[in-house]
Amino acid sequence: MPGLTEHASPESGAPSRARQAVSFLSIALLMAVTYYLAARAGLAMLDDAGVAVFWPASGIAVGVLLAAGRTSIGPVALGVAAATITANVVAGRPHFLSFSFAIANAVECSTVAWLVHSFLGARLQFDSLLRVLCVFLAAIIGSGLGSALATLALYLTDRSWTSWGDDWHVWFRSDLIGIVALSPLIVGLRTLFTTRATWQDNLEGVALTGFLVATAYVIGPSGFQMSASGFNLPIALIFPPLLLLAIRHPLTYSPIGASAVALVFVGSIIAEQVGTASFRIFNAQLTIFSLIGCSLSLSALIAERRTAETRQTLMVRELNHRVKNALTVVQAVVERSREGTSSMGDFYAALGGRIRSMARTHSLLSRERWHGLELEELVAAELAPFQVSDAHTVHGPRVMLGPSLAQSLNLVLHELSTNAAKYGALSQPGGTVAVTWAVEETGPNVADTLVITWKETCPAALRDIGPEGFGLATIRELLQYETEGTVDLTFPPTGALCVIRLPLSEPGVSLA
Repeated sequence: MPGLTEHASPESGAPSRARQAVSFLSIALLMAVTYYLAARAGLAMLDDAGVAVFWPASGIAVGVLLAAGRTSIGPVALGVAAATITANVVAGRPHFLSFSFAIANAVECSTVAWLVHSFLGARLQFDSLLRVLCVFLAAIIGSGLGSALATLALYLTDRSWTSWGDDWHVWFRSDLIGIVALSPLIVGLRTLFTTRATWQDNLEGVALTGFLVATAYVIGPSGFQMSASGFNLPIALIFPPLLLLAIRHPLTYSPIGASAVALVFVGSIIAEQVGTASFRIFNAQLTIFSLIGCSLSLSALIAERRTAETRQTLMVRELNHRVKNALTVVQAVVERSREGTSSMGDFYAALGGRIRSMARTHSLLSRERWHGLELEELVAAELAPFQVSDAHTVHGPRVMLGPSLAQSLNLVLHELSTNAAKYGALSQPGGTVAVTWAVEETGPNVADTLVITWKETCPAALRDIGPEGFGLATIRELLQYETEGTVDLTFPPTGALCVIRLPLSEPGVSLA
């Protein structure tokens, strides 16, 4: 059967599409089952208005999306919609409401995930205060939108618009608390399982989390009771273990512990919402939201501080390494500059020019924060001290050089410029220097080559440059020693010609 054979061929991509379809349906089915169980638990927490005071399903869906990435939005939204319809139909709600709530819940979790992934990228971690604030803002927007759609569906059935604001507020709070309470748990678990930690760290994290949960359980409903003076003392007992957990494990056990405390407090809400007139669900929800926000913000600040300290340590090490290398180069330049000089004045002039050239390149690299330097800027800076009207031309595509290669190429260009000013084109009226570069294609299995050409044009014969010294040795040998490039330096009658070839596979060369 030709048609069947053609469909199964590797070129058609059918196996890949089949695997994608199976993966899509597997994620959707797993999310549907998980969301259904969480939704059934949420439906068991209905208040007098028929709305759950805490909706754990939304937190699970958003947490999975934040941990899995943007590509999971489709299957997760499908699973959420299917589970919502099933849960509401089993609970006896009308089909219109069931489908409307399915759309509302799918839009809610998708909106939160899309906002977070669009502005913060994939692989979310609560490692900066800005990320925490963005996640909370996305949760507020998504919960508000989903609650508005659900409230609209309620009033399209049999309700009046007199109390739509109250119903929207109740729905919004329950979804928002679900997202805020459970999504950090899933993100923290993802971070915990994808980072390497010693068993001592894990043991400490588990012990601190257990102590935190035990403290929250002991506080229980009393943490939400307001005293006559309006001061809530018991809830303050939560913050010492939260602080300790944030200091020791800011990206893993800290968000996990905060979510665990939120779940304990949710249990207190459910246990105390009936038959206790003084108990205020809104106060409890506000406490949970504030506690999670403070805990994640504190963890993020500590994580930022640790990242800054690590970056500073690396910068100091890199600075020490660069200073050591620079001193080594300077020492070699000083020792080799003595060769080929007939007087102390010539030695000072040669040495001073080379050190000034190195300093110029160092300043340019420092300005660019040592990310690299454009070849055109490097050449122009080296020829600037010998600027004469129409004396030189610089042309070529944009090429970025790494710091190490830029410093080495700078020494070569300095020696070429110095020789041109002493003996070559720049020492004669009407002499010109043309520095051009282009990318030479070498073949499918060989890296392309950057070809830099230094060409001098002299109206008169070249002056005798004398025996080969440090300058010519630097031009011919330095790049070949430090890179895989080659240097061909010749002195035809028209002037010096230097051709430098650097493979684009060289780490310090890239097309901008």
